[in-house]
Amino acid sequence: MHMEDDNQVKHSRYFFLLCFLAVLAVSVYVLRGYLIAILSAMILAYIFYPIYHWIHKYLRNRSLAALALSVLLVVLTLVPAIFAANALINESVKFFHEVNQFGDQDLLSRVSMIFGNNVNFEFYLKEVLNKLSLYIANSTSNFILSLPSKILAGFIMIFVMYYMFKEGKEFIATVKGWLPLRPHYKERMAQQFDQVVYAVLYGIVVTAFIQGLVGMVGLWVFGVDSFILLGLVMMLLAMLPVLGPWLVWLPAAILKVIGGDNVNGIGLLIYGVLIISTIDNIIRPKLIGMKGKVHPVIVLLGVLGGLTAFGLIGVIIGPLILAITIEFIKIYLKEQEMMLP
Repeated sequence: MHMEDDNQVKHSRYFFLLCFLAVLAVSVYVLRGYLIAILSAMILAYIFYPIYHWIHKYLRNRSLAALALSVLLVVLTLVPAIFAANALINESVKFFHEVNQFGDQDLLSRVSMIFGNNVNFEFYLKEVLNKLSLYIANSTSNFILSLPSKILAGFIMIFVMYYMFKEGKEFIATVKGWLPLRPHYKERMAQQFDQVVYAVLYGIVVTAFIQGLVGMVGLWVFGVDSFILLGLVMMLLAMLPVLGPWLVWLPAAILKVIGGDNVNGIGLLIYGVLIISTIDNIIRPKLIGMKGKVHPVIVLLGVLGGLTAFGLIGVIIGPLILAITIEFIKIYLKEQEMMLP
């Protein structure tokens, strides 16, 4: 009889586990379109929670403090984005205006002066311009079509972030309670989480500042107008790995070449490829590794893999997942050692 009761309990546990996994899979499927927005909201709330705590001390109302900080973050995100977009639009208009001032033959003659007459540049130029036009048209169309879903995802992110500020402390305590780990392991996990998140932020901000400053110097050396403004735009773009400072220095270099200033144009192109665009791949992993006590290789793989899997927020999530995974492996190995006779 006792054996039958044990079997029944075991079967009940298996059935519960199966149901739990099925419900979890369905939930992930339902939320699949907004998982990135939810994860982004949770990470941002975690990062800015100390500021919420400070605001709450003065407002004395959790809902009001959460709302104030959420609105503030939206404003602080939109203002630099509008500033950078406006500067890029102005530079793009200038770029296309300068290109259109020269006829195809003028442009081809300038290119031929640099590279010689051994290559059929007219064919390649037309191919590049056709592909570029098609790419711009498709990108614009896709962006416009995806705008409603992006706005909805942004609203969900703000909504979740608001409640994470308001109820995040209780949520974290609940998650900690769910973890089937010893208390000191839970603390180690929390410390690792803190270290990696703030190390990634530190690495992104410091690297973007250095990259923008180096880019600003390059624009000044190679005679580009408004180099201070464009340098600030590069600092903002450097925080977005998918885009990056090349959106500024590459058109500036092309404009120089088209305008006949081959020395400065080619010089800026070489400087941009070899120096501006390589700084983040060298400095950022080292900064994050030192600050978060994670190996630079793990950081680099986490950033690249995170970008592929999660988009921009993957810059934080990728290294975090790998660091937590390594911590779990360390805990497992330590537990195995303790079980040895």
